[in-house]
Amino acid sequence: MLTRWLDKLSLGGARKRRLASLMLEAIALHQRGELDAAERVYRTILGEEPRNAAALAKQGLIQLQRGDTQGGLDLIASSLRIDGTQIEALSNQGKGLLSLGKYREALASYDAALSLDPGLADTYLARAGVLGRLGRFEEALSSYDRALGREPKFRERFDFLYRRGEILHCLNRHAAALADFERAADLSPERADVQNNCGSLLKLLGRYSEALARFDRAIALAPDFAAAHFNRGVALQDLRRYEEAVLSYDQAILAKSDYADAYANKGCVLRELGAYDAALDSHRQALAINPQHVEARFNSALVLLLLGDFSAGWTLYESRWQTTALRASCRGFQQPTWDGQISLSGKTILLHAEQGFGDTVQFCRYLVKRRAINAPVGAR
Repeated sequence: MLTRWLDKLSLGGARKRRLASLMLEAIALHQRGELDAAERVYRTILGEEPRNAAALAKQGLIQLQRGDTQGGLDLIASSLRIDGTQIEALSNQGKGLLSLGKYREALASYDAALSLDPGLADTYLARAGVLGRLGRFEEALSSYDRALGREPKFRERFDFLYRRGEILHCLNRHAAALADFERAADLSPERADVQNNCGSLLKLLGRYSEALARFDRAIALAPDFAAAHFNRGVALQDLRRYEEAVLSYDQAILAKSDYADAYANKGCVLRELGAYDAALDSHRQALAINPQHVEARFNSALVLLLLGDFSAGWTLYESRWQTTALRASCRGFQQPTWDGQISLSGKTILLHAEQGFGDTVQFCRYLVKRRAINAPVGAR
């Protein structure tokens, strides 16, 4: 940007040479972090040449660095209206828009910068972050890979590996995500969050012993790390080491008293241990924290049914269609669901299986029995 501006100067003009000298002085001050001094020089330039795009863009950058995001963006926008080919200004505009949560606008700025110079590795990196926030994970991964292709040293940068690992995790590419997180953990072994992420991925890959070791490492680094205690509990629960899982969930709750998921999972483990009253109490605590916690409501239903409280149990059992496990299996029919209150006389009812074959076979006997009771004499 500066080079193009200097190229436009007339070497024979004393004023132009002086402005060029001032610009170099301002940039040197700016790079040393002397923002006030640099701004004074940029203002001197603008006093003599108000449409100096480079000085406007640099002044805007100073405002961004001071935390005046909107003020900085206004100056950069003014600069780009004068000269829309300023790559650095476009990238800085993207950063400012990103900090305001204006992701689509930020993406447009980064794309404009890359259209002028496709070799900008850092801009591809920033662009990938924006795409991730927009939920466009495949595009985000492609942008990360383009950044890596232009700057192979990114493979040794913690932030690159961590952020790319998150995107791979979102894409359910767990083995690849684990490779990035493990490398990030090697670069920053003191980061408990990275150890926890490694553990979560190892658990998803069925490598439970390694997962537990990572969770233990995360907890050793951050004893009050609630998520690590929780994830450790999940791994132990999957291994059916229920007593140990309860202890881990208790530690998660101790670290975070409003941890609804920990209460809900603890309730499931207590049900497996046959401690039904304690399980129901744990689910109730989860619902007290988050009344919309569908898993806690559904698992409360299972406990109530085990306790023989069919009225309350079957009522809560209707929440099953909102759970993660069954949401996708819910069938949508135009006809109303029969709730047992309306007579079926003269009507047709459609029965369909909704879960496993075991439940289907088990409950078919009640249909057969009802038909036998209601059938006319001599009917089969």
